[in-house]
Amino acid sequence: MMSYIKHILVLTIIFGVSLTQLPYTQVKANSIEKKVDSEQTGNLVINGSFEDGFNGWDNAFPEHAQIIEENGNHFLRYTTTPTGFGPITEQRIRNLIPNTLYKLSMESRKQDYIPNGIGIESGSGLENILGERKSVYAPASTKFESSEVVLKSGEDGGLRIFIYMNPEAGDGQADFDNFVLSKVENSK
Repeated sequence: MMSYIKHILVLTIIFGVSLTQLPYTQVKANSIEKKVDSEQTGNLVINGSFEDGFNGWDNAFPEHAQIIEENGNHFLRYTTTPTGFGPITEQRIRNLIPNTLYKLSMESRKQDYIPNGIGIESGSGLENILGERKSVYAPASTKFESSEVVLKSGEDGGLRIFIYMNPEAGDGQADFDNFVLSKVENSK
């Protein structure tokens, strides 16, 4: 009986500490660290087309992010919330060549629910360890449109891909798909 009470006490302490440390829901991706070969060819993003759900991606506030299937294509969809925090989906790419230019290309679109209202603010981009950031907004469109950003990897050989929505700026939804990270030719 005493052992049973100790287990309950230990579990209560563990769960109590965990709950107080996380002020929001966070879903961590399956910890897959992609080893990048020295040639660094092809797409360096894990599951950039969301065909395998959120595999490879981390989500803060996942209740506002979902994987949608439309005509056989899977993509990430954010929907706005009246208050609170907006969704943030990210993937950290490690083992890149330090201080080297990389290009992130992606497709996105957004739809504002209130015509002629404040448009939703949603976008995606890259960030390095120095806090340098390049991003693009999702275009107001019914079709996916391509965009890209270029940023130098940090001295640690890493970059963070981020996708976000600001819930305080308008009402609508934004879709993201086909993330591809590649080394810029003749960079380094």
